Amino acid sequence: MLSSENTLIGHIIADTYQIKKKLASGGYGDVYQGINLKTNVDVAIKLEFAFLKKPTLFKEAEVYEKLLEDTTIAKKGIPNI
Repeated sequence: MLSSENTLIGHIIADTYQIKKKLASGGYGDVYQGINLKTNVDVAIKLEFAFLKKPTLFKEAEVYEKLLEDTTIAKKGIPNI
């Protein structure tokens, strides 16, 4: 999924999100600053490396969804998301 970071800048994902700049990189992938083109809201876009044998983003999304179901957490928010 990921290639050279320069080729991703300006790329549009799902006709909604545009990649603006790379923010960080880790063992599982890269995080980019982006914008939601429909709402004009800044977003973080996390992309996993294509060579991973066990992709984790879907599982991570499930965990966040479960955390947000807890009204105590939902009211406070999840830091750094």
